[in-house]
Amino acid sequence: MDELFRHKDRKMQVYFPKGALTFFKSEHTLTRDKDYYVCSKKQKGQCDNPNEKRIKAPVLERNFSRLAMKFRIPEGNEIFIFKNIYGKILHAYIDEIMESQNDSFGAGVEAMKAELKERNMQEFQRALSGTKESFIDEIKNDNLTPITALLTGTMMVLAKKEPSETDVGKLISYLSKKIYLDDNGDISKIKLHKLGSFAIQYIEKLIPGYSRNFFHLLTRSETFESLEFKTVAKNIRSEDMADLLPYDPFYSMYAMSKLQRTIFGKMTTAPAEEMLSYVQSFDSLMMPQLIVKLTKLASQTKNKNGH
Repeated sequence: MDELFRHKDRKMQVYFPKGALTFFKSEHTLTRDKDYYVCSKKQKGQCDNPNEKRIKAPVLERNFSRLAMKFRIPEGNEIFIFKNIYGKILHAYIDEIMESQNDSFGAGVEAMKAELKERNMQEFQRALSGTKESFIDEIKNDNLTPITALLTGTMMVLAKKEPSETDVGKLISYLSKKIYLDDNGDISKIKLHKLGSFAIQYIEKLIPGYSRNFFHLLTRSETFESLEFKTVAKNIRSEDMADLLPYDPFYSMYAMSKLQRTIFGKMTTAPAEEMLSYVQSFDSLMMPQLIVKLTKLASQTKNKNGH
């Protein structure tokens, strides 16, 4: 457990993910140098190609944002989109809970209750330690939440009535594995991550013809036999998710550590009666929190879209 939290989160890139910007001809990636994007190999003295230009960062970011606006969801589809998404999400989570074979967290909670009732605080502390580890394991093994966060976040930006170009640009950049440029810095092709492809294909399924305005920009991407949350979560390995979602608030090491401290932190100081009452609330900890979060998100989306 201690080793888990010794890792530091990586800082979020300002606009383009590290290694995404790439010169199409040479496959050399670009890196930011003050107000310019430049060939990373040239910076190290490993490239002498005179054709690969230094590109002004504000210009490239503005151009990409304007191009990314082609990915916006056509106005009038907001309610239909969100009703579909939230319904699918809740069904997927309910199925996951019903089929879960991992009961170590629940067993840990029961052990904590038993020791508190007996006022055996030494054994309670041992049970608490194991339950904290089980709690983190449940978060790490949950593949549905990254897909939920990805889709809801994507929809909230792309379905917004008047999104800023910068927000849309950052989102499409975030979903991209490679953004190919010609030697002058003009954007030629975009290669999406697996889950980026999933998000676009999911919208296309709901709104046929959605991708016609930007399809020519995309390289050939992985297609999914099924677009159901549960199926995709099982088919996409965790390392692919981590590659796409290194800053996801549900999954960063800092967030998990903070969540663990928030839930378990006061258990060493509160009276046994209060701790027992608190631990008994763990039986229904996960699902109500999810429903509350989704309800708030739906309400915020409804208000933002003026419906």
